[in-house]
Amino acid sequence: MDLGDGLLRHPSALYELVFLMLLFLGLKRLQNHASIKNGDLFKWFMLLYFGFRFCIEFLKPNVFYFLGLSTIQILCVICWLYYSRFILQKLNYAR
Repeated sequence: MDLGDGLLRHPSALYELVFLMLLFLGLKRLQNHASIKNGDLFKWFMLLYFGFRFCIEFLKPNVFYFLGLSTIQILCVICWLYYSRFILQKLNYAR
């Protein structure tokens, strides 16, 4: 789509809307799971949303600063690093 500046863009707001609806449904199903502890749903939301944002940023006309990543993507990586203990805990639990 063209927002009036002559650059063609993906309708990323539409992609985000669909992703958030699916994420909501997935988290609602996960909410009643016995292994979910207090705060886990928020952690899942943060990890999945920032994972989505990391990927969608490649479709936007951005300035890529460090390692070919935009500032939002760098923030996403920082979020994943912050929750890395949770990720490893869930990976070990799955085994």
